[in-house]
Amino acid sequence: MSGRAFVAAGAVVLAALAGCGGQDRQPQPQTGAAGKPATDAQVLMLARVLQSDFEHGGSQFTAAFQIDGQPALASGRVDFRSGRGNAVVRPANPDQGAEREFFWTRKKVLAQAAPGSRRYNPEAPDAQGNPVHAMVKFINLLSAETIDNTANITAAGPRLMGRTTIAGAPVEQFRYGNGITLWIHTGSGLLRRIHTSRVNGGITVDLLTHEPVKIELPAEARR
Repeated sequence: MSGRAFVAAGAVVLAALAGCGGQDRQPQPQTGAAGKPATDAQVLMLARVLQSDFEHGGSQFTAAFQIDGQPALASGRVDFRSGRGNAVVRPANPDQGAEREFFWTRKKVLAQAAPGSRRYNPEAPDAQGNPVHAMVKFINLLSAETIDNTANITAAGPRLMGRTTIAGAPVEQFRYGNGITLWIHTGSGLLRRIHTSRVNGGITVDLLTHEPVKIELPAEARR
């Protein structure tokens, strides 16, 4: 994978996070009968999960997605309150290209001009044509200032798929709407992992922390 592939387009379309954190998003009920219907208490937990991300301020994260059909990885930080973030993106196979660093705000993405460069090129967000931008948009959807509408969530037919652990911590796995799976920490109700299949190759994001994050942007972001 060339370094250019980390800035240029792949044919990726990011569907808005299905019904989470916004009353304008209307998810469709999922098909199939796997798992168990979420209880009223679990629906309320789902309604609160993105607000909890916002209240905690930010997160360190990792992400897995695809660029030009090849697996790619990202690690970084996001400030949910300001909409700012920073990530290093690299191919899963190191032989396919060098890593690149990205910063973003709610209005633009800044791509490292070349591996190791101190210059960053501002780019207008293009979630439909750029897989890195699609990842950024998905991460920015993982918080909300208000609790979601429980009636919308119930209408989407959320189901508890099971209980497991991530890095030794207990989580409950929920399938929600079409193509969204969430792993929520048992007890705290905090989002630990989320996956969408509504993007070519899918996107999986792990939130490693829930804490205030401050992002210092490069000079290009102030121009």
